Amino acid sequence: LSVVVNNCSFRELSGADPDLVCAMHRAFLQGILEVATSGLGRLEIAPDECRISCGGERCELLCSFATDEE
Repeated sequence: LSVVVNNCSFRELSGADPDLVCAMHRAFLQGILEVATSGLGRLEIAPDECRISCGGERCELLCSFATDEE
């Protein structure tokens, strides 16, 4: 599953510390995705290379779902 964000809600704040702002935005989106996909397994999001705050045209979250099998 790929989630693409074309407009950063926190763009104005990212100038001073883009890594901090991106981490905050990513955590916000992860929380929403965890609720929306709760029945699919444990959400895992790959490290992102594409970020608006670092000059990219979009932010992209590559999501996968893991099952905890014992």
